[in-house]
Amino acid sequence: GPEVTTDVICDFQGSILGIVNRERLEVRWGEVSKGKTIFDKNIMKNCGKIVENLDVVGPITIQCILEGNDAYFIEINARYGGGAPLGFEAGVKSPHWYLSIASGIELNLPPIGSYKQNLFLSRYDNSLFMDEGKIKSNSI
Repeated sequence: GPEVTTDVICDFQGSILGIVNRERLEVRWGEVSKGKTIFDKNIMKNCGKIVENLDVVGPITIQCILEGNDAYFIEINARYGGGAPLGFEAGVKSPHWYLSIASGIELNLPPIGSYKQNLFLSRYDNSLFMDEGKIKSNSI
């Protein structure tokens, strides 16, 4: 079934600041190359339980595979995942939140789960060639 990555953003006391679900539509070399934001309340709830039991501080990425109505959790990484920019663009702007916290600025957070859904990410490769100090791309 589909593979879903959930970014859970926690503050430095372990409180959840934001959560975003991202479906991995295409993966290349272990890194998402195509993805989209989705909303799955059940996955969010289970990720919240995982985070509470692990006493998480900072960002954590939790991956699961969906089979029917069941989610099978397969991986946890205590860091931002490679597809995290999709969550940032969808409204879970955690790098900004962490800078605000570190600067003593009060956060005005959106409600958990209120991010842009069905936002797509597509990555592409671009080769660069150098000829006597000049860079040119592979554009045809």
